[in-house]
Amino acid sequence: LSIPLPENWAEVTAKQFRSIFALLYCRFPAPAIAKIRTDLVARLLGNRKIFRQLDSVHIYDISNAVRFLWETSCPIAYLPSFRLNFSRYYLPESHLYNASFIEFIYADAFLAGLGVQEGEEINQDLLDQLVATLCRPQKFAWWFRKRLPSNDGDNRQKFNPALMKARAKKFRRLPLRWKLYVLAFFIACKHEIINNPDYNRIFPREKKKDFEEQQGGGWVQLLKDVASTRLYGNYDETAYYNLHTILTNLQDELVRQEKLNTKK
Repeated sequence: LSIPLPENWAEVTAKQFRSIFALLYCRFPAPAIAKIRTDLVARLLGNRKIFRQLDSVHIYDISNAVRFLWETSCPIAYLPSFRLNFSRYYLPESHLYNASFIEFIYADAFLAGLGVQEGEEINQDLLDQLVATLCRPQKFAWWFRKRLPSNDGDNRQKFNPALMKARAKKFRRLPLRWKLYVLAFFIACKHEIINNPDYNRIFPREKKKDFEEQQGGGWVQLLKDVASTRLYGNYDETAYYNLHTILTNLQDELVRQEKLNTKK
């Protein structure tokens, strides 16, 4: 049988992701037991006729070919929002393209406090706060504001630590699969940023572990260093600036300094 399969997250369609969503995020890390593998293959194919032609060996081979689905996290926001009670909450864009520096630091701090290794129990309060940090209601009159020249590209309300704590209490009632989806999404985005070749001067090989594991307050110190230049205003103004804009400009500056030093 010739069966087209996605080889990485970029090849997974939104329809496929929706079909396997509940399986992938029933717990963290995603389970890889035989029953889950079989169900995952069936939903991924989306064709019962083809699935019925498969024997156990075929199913096992197919599931091995798509191991990335449960062995890695996805930096793409396939499901960009969710509803809780009468409110809708929006995730950041894929790859955290519209995230601010301060919300990233808050989310990363909550991540550091979570037990995300297999067999450990996740701290639900910290998980709720991480979700509340990243997932926020849409800005008022967004249909109009998105057409304004002042639009910053983020449809979510501005991050507010006080409101985040209040929303986190509401998120206790949010189904766990949605929380684990946001958690896995953030982990994937963070890993992608640290290992992005475009940011290799900011995160050289010898410093990657510090930023991955939050040793030595790497992200907070990075914010302080950038804020001290006052390129984006004072500390608070810098904190609320776009994360990727700051990293891109910082990378360019480090490259420029390297070139100047080599000419001396």
